[in-house]
Amino acid sequence: MFNKSLVICAILAVFSTSCKKNDSKILAKVGKSVLTEEQFYSLIPPEYAASLGIDQKKELVKMWINTELLYEGAVKSKLNKEADVKLKLVTLQKQMLANDYLEKYLSKISGVTEQDVKKYFDERKDYYNTEREIAQIIVRDEVDANKVMAQLKEGFDFSKLAKEYSIDSASAFNGGVMGYIRAGDLSIPELEEALFSLKEVGAVSAPTRTMYGYHIIKLLGTKPVKDGEVTYEKMREKIHNALTIPRRNAAVDSLLLGLRKDIKVVENYDLLK
Repeated sequence: MFNKSLVICAILAVFSTSCKKNDSKILAKVGKSVLTEEQFYSLIPPEYAASLGIDQKKELVKMWINTELLYEGAVKSKLNKEADVKLKLVTLQKQMLANDYLEKYLSKISGVTEQDVKKYFDERKDYYNTEREIAQIIVRDEVDANKVMAQLKEGFDFSKLAKEYSIDSASAFNGGVMGYIRAGDLSIPELEEALFSLKEVGAVSAPTRTMYGYHIIKLLGTKPVKDGEVTYEKMREKIHNALTIPRRNAAVDSLLLGLRKDIKVVENYDLLK
């Protein structure tokens, strides 16, 4: 399970300072490293800090102290001089700077508004209130995806192609059939859009790329949801996330593309074994 306390403690440890004149009160000191009250609260996300009790805050400070003690021990033993440790430290520093740079860049990108979410829901209200039986084929690359699409256009049976080509063994065993699902069940925005594009039973989506491969989805049947109408309030958060993720991804792609124009990149994937 993700332990946010450990992450916060690690951040505090990195940002501990030498003992200098400072108006902020000192919460703890280990050797020359100092953790001030100002640092403690400025580096903890406000929404998380508000939920912390005194005992939890004390525990964070104690964790910081223990981290500093272990750090001092590591330095005294000259562990920080070892080549593999140096590489890890440089990598960690680069990751932190890269993450901060990216977050500052993304903070300038306009966010998803309430109007955006409402419009998205209104356009898909029927979609959210319908269950769809689907089958899918997942292949590793675009070459196999195009091969499968070509055979489907020639009239080959979808279920047989799923058994032959799909890398998802669970669904491939059933001819790609995944059963009935609702909007949001796929949890991947690109697949949601592919499913939404299928308006008639028997329709097949274009290959959709995700981190798992290339997905080809077929709509097998539809039926109304049984347990009441799906309202805007129920879907608001999911829709907000569905709109935010692609927007952020597009912004990141744009940033990286711009950086590649100014910074030389060499890639030798043939060396990978």
